[in-house]
Amino acid sequence: ADKHVQSWESELNSFEINRRWWTWDVLSTMIGMRYVDYQEDYVFLSESARGLGTYRNRTRNRMAGAQIGGDLLYPASLRANFGFRGKAGVYANFDDTSALVQNGATTVVNAGDNSVDVAGLIEMGVFANYQVVPSVRLTAGYEFWYMPGIATIPGQNPRLISPNTATQVNNDNELFLHGGSVGAQILF
Repeated sequence: ADKHVQSWESELNSFEINRRWWTWDVLSTMIGMRYVDYQEDYVFLSESARGLGTYRNRTRNRMAGAQIGGDLLYPASLRANFGFRGKAGVYANFDDTSALVQNGATTVVNAGDNSVDVAGLIEMGVFANYQVVPSVRLTAGYEFWYMPGIATIPGQNPRLISPNTATQVNNDNELFLHGGSVGAQILF
């Protein structure tokens, strides 16, 4: 090959609804439902004078389930506080994978699979809140997420391409994410 190009993209969306209980304005516990959509796309292109070779692999995890958690707060003023957060959940993971291998105009593999399995999510973080009005709160923080039982691209990539490539989802992988977050909370 004269040229190799590869691209790996991932996308994460999370939506949750919780019932919260407050104790002494410094402790909050919660129970709720959460939906997490995590997907990865990988493309490898091999280009030569004889043509273009393509390997494309996609995974998607749609997780829905119950979670519990709590916040420990430190009031900084009448409208602002700082704190630590922790959540844990168990989810049904509706996962799928697909792969496409082309050598020039010839399709070598075009397969996919889906399954339903158990996945989890453990979330820890630090945050700051600012109360805009009694029912709206702005929040910012830094979070750490650990997700076991999901399908990822490295877990799907076989060492050798064969007719069985992508005919079965491997969701025994785990993912560790961390980063900043901003958001708004609507209290009712």
